Amino acid sequence: MVIKNKKGFMKSIEILLTVVFTVLFLLVIIPSQESLKVQENPYYLINIENDIDFRNFIANNNDECYNKSQVNTATQKISKYLPDYYNFNLCIDIIPNNLPPVKVDIDSIVIVGNYTNPNFKIVKLFYWQSS
Repeated sequence: MVIKNKKGFMKSIEILLTVVFTVLFLLVIIPSQESLKVQENPYYLINIENDIDFRNFIANNNDECYNKSQVNTATQKISKYLPDYYNFNLCIDIIPNNLPPVKVDIDSIVIVGNYTNPNFKIVKLFYWQSS
């Protein structure tokens, strides 16, 4: 086979290689970077933020933390949604100082009062896997 137009042949090979590398990039490189993204943690407090009993409990308590072993309205409601293998601290307007030296995830909401009680509370759920 004799190639009469060498420049045209080289351009064709160049375009073919460009297409192959582009397809490889789109099929291999980009999807592998998607798997490196950090998985978001689920939001547990959003499930109970509109619960009247939970909101009343938060409104009636200030600057306190509750853990899984303390039985009250808030911890019972959270325990329904949080898997059993998690421990947690539920804190109202404070940050706990006794968190374990493991990866601790945080979920938070702001509970806003009403016309008679315009105060707001920041509720934070610190949770981690039990060992």
